[in-house]
Amino acid sequence: MKKFSAVVVVTVFMIAMLMTGCRRGGDDTSTLLVKVENDDRSRIPNATVVLGDSNGSMIESKTTDSHGEATFSNPPANATVTAAATMSCSTYTDKDIFVRYDVNVSTVTAGLDLCDGRSAAAGVDIINVNITNIPAEATRYHVQWGGRSQYQYGTIISGAGTEQIEVGTHDLQSDGKVSIVVVADDSSYLPISYGVLTDITPISGMTVTIAANQVFTNTIQYQLNNIPATAKSIIRYIWESRKQKADEWGGVGLYFANLTTTGTSTAISVPYIPDFGDKFEYSAWLELDQNNNGSIDSSARIFRVGDLLEDQTFDMSQVPSIPINLTITGNNTATPTFSWSGGDPSAHVIAINAYTAEYYFYFWASPARTSVTFPELPDTLAAFRPTAITNLYVDSYRYDMFTSYADYESKIERYENGTWIIPAVYTIFGSGGRYSTTQTLAPALSKTAAPSMKTKRTNRFGMPR
Repeated sequence: MKKFSAVVVVTVFMIAMLMTGCRRGGDDTSTLLVKVENDDRSRIPNATVVLGDSNGSMIESKTTDSHGEATFSNPPANATVTAAATMSCSTYTDKDIFVRYDVNVSTVTAGLDLCDGRSAAAGVDIINVNITNIPAEATRYHVQWGGRSQYQYGTIISGAGTEQIEVGTHDLQSDGKVSIVVVADDSSYLPISYGVLTDITPISGMTVTIAANQVFTNTIQYQLNNIPATAKSIIRYIWESRKQKADEWGGVGLYFANLTTTGTSTAISVPYIPDFGDKFEYSAWLELDQNNNGSIDSSARIFRVGDLLEDQTFDMSQVPSIPINLTITGNNTATPTFSWSGGDPSAHVIAINAYTAEYYFYFWASPARTSVTFPELPDTLAAFRPTAITNLYVDSYRYDMFTSYADYESKIERYENGTWIIPAVYTIFGSGGRYSTTQTLAPALSKTAAPSMKTKRTNRFGMPR
């Protein structure tokens, strides 16, 4: 069964000057070092790295060496960097692609997520999980575990279930142990009960039993202000991390959706699991119908991370302007162009999500842009070229820890190399527009089968990996 590492987030980001130095197009003394890593930070040799210009046109492609590195001389300003690789996993072949536009730093860490983010040599312990006492009103459950927050869904049979989970070194908490949480969902996929097993030492082949009949009785309050009139529903989310490693985010996420909203402000209760987390992510997400045609076409959200479990206030007027007028030209070609308008100069980065019937691509670019063209790829990467984009999302993000796109670009590489520390408390403001060629927005990635390609392109800070 394929696991899905939570969005929101797990890792991206020694010499500081190498991380912060800017380049000038045409300076023949400049270089660009691209390091290709899997999600467990193991380097990936024989990956293909493509250097392109600001329009994505290919300048040169190379293969990473035994250290997972490729170096390019005299890269252009606002370069496009693409990295792609294929890896044989235990029961399937996985592949992933990384794309970042507007690169103006001397080092880029291209993070891929192959074989659940584990290198081929990584050791794995198999734990059998027996789930009991699942409430009758539950229609499914999911199991979450590990420092990197793996989770997988299961089917209920006579109030019980059985799962087999894989725990690798990268999944362990800072104390070398692992915690396992089972959450039962109702027919609307909303959590209704849970069971917890904390801080166990994983032993391959061991069996544990978790009763999933604890009812959510503890809550905190989210106060949402300045809700736009176009808001149709609210998604409230809380993530509880337990004994995380310094550069990871692990624990359990609870998602409560489909609250209808009227008026400009509201207070809502958010259940949580008591005595579990020691760091928390809070999220308020609005689903919007800007065209007032009965279809959700955009979103506005705020994420906040802190060390204390406490009530939250979200001012929804602080999110960036929503990208609008999303279009796709050159669809059914190898290099379609994605365009939009309504950019926000206060934003720090733009994320472009493009779906085909089989693949999910996730790109990052400067907020100054209003379009990107899918990067030109060599024939050796023909399998990574898009075919018939069906859905396009364009998201605009602003962080309270950055001052500009250049600051953002520099700090994520300094984070990767241990020369910048993420603040203990921070907030991310986001907005997004949606477009579909079929008028049906793409569903979430399957969590029960290995997709041909998936891209987890964010770590726990919402930053590109």
